Amino acid sequence: MSCDRCPEFREKGAAFCPFCGERLGNPPAVARAPRRKYDVFFIAGLIAAIQGMLMMFVEILVGWSKLTYVLDGVAGSSYTLYYITPQIRDLVTVGDVGIMAIFVLELITVTACLGIMLYQAMRKVRESYGDVRVIENTAAYEMPITLGLLLLAELAFMFLMIMAGVKLDGGGNTDMTPSLVFSLLHASVYEEILCRLLMLGLPCLIVALLLKRKDSPWWRYLFGGMKFEWWMVFFILFSAVMFGAAHLTNWGTWKFIPTFAFGLMAGYLYVKYGLHACIGAHFINDYLVSSDWAIGAPGFFMVGMIAVGLCSLPYLWRYYTRIRDAYRSYRVKKESEIREAD
Repeated sequence: MSCDRCPEFREKGAAFCPFCGERLGNPPAVARAPRRKYDVFFIAGLIAAIQGMLMMFVEILVGWSKLTYVLDGVAGSSYTLYYITPQIRDLVTVGDVGIMAIFVLELITVTACLGIMLYQAMRKVRESYGDVRVIENTAAYEMPITLGLLLLAELAFMFLMIMAGVKLDGGGNTDMTPSLVFSLLHASVYEEILCRLLMLGLPCLIVALLLKRKDSPWWRYLFGGMKFEWWMVFFILFSAVMFGAAHLTNWGTWKFIPTFAFGLMAGYLYVKYGLHACIGAHFINDYLVSSDWAIGAPGFFMVGMIAVGLCSLPYLWRYYTRIRDAYRSYRVKKESEIREAD
């Protein structure tokens, strides 16, 4: 039964009269979903992240394509595993079967790291009902950005060294050999286990157990992806120094600064995301020469990573605002503690 107020609400477009409940013939209003805004900083980072992930995927394909080449090439040879003190010290020597097993396991590890990063990013998007912005806090997004920016900084540093007359020794020949294909892959996994898992993750786990921390599961302190605390900075610096010092023997003193910077970046990725992000960054960096093995263009992947770095430049504003906000939050917390103490 209609009432006197029905015409009023029919003109307003209402589907039902709020007084008598009569259906007024208008279709029910459908609330519009708010438009998702993607600012220039996020878009720049997204382009860089897509390029970086594609590059890692292609490099993994190159590694798998050279599997039989490496397995046949290392027959009858041996390899000495090492540890860092910070100088490189011999640990144990393995034969050709050991080299083959290590190469296959590390190929599987790198492939799994890529899969984990992509899975975590897709899961976040799915859980947020398609909002792509949530991947900004995933390893698949941030790892290529930080690596690209670091590469630009390293190139600028090397240019300054050359202009200053410093001879940049080290690096060796990048022509494809079974030992080089193996050693570059091996370094990306083995060195991250030595310098991040054992020198950063394990000490963080010990301290967290002593302090009885409950903010993160114990395995996150060991393998990374834990809640950040300021005392972790000491272990990040320690692992970065050890990583940089380990490269002095084969490369020369100039190599310490870029490898130390890489260690800082890897420590940041380790604490925020986990070991898989560090291995992914190390693998992309070390396997840049694999474009020479695949298509005969030694600088192709390097140019690709430079493009990643250039696309990442606008994202520097994001890091500036994060550091600024973290510093402000730290000051507010300290001032509050002082007032409470007084």
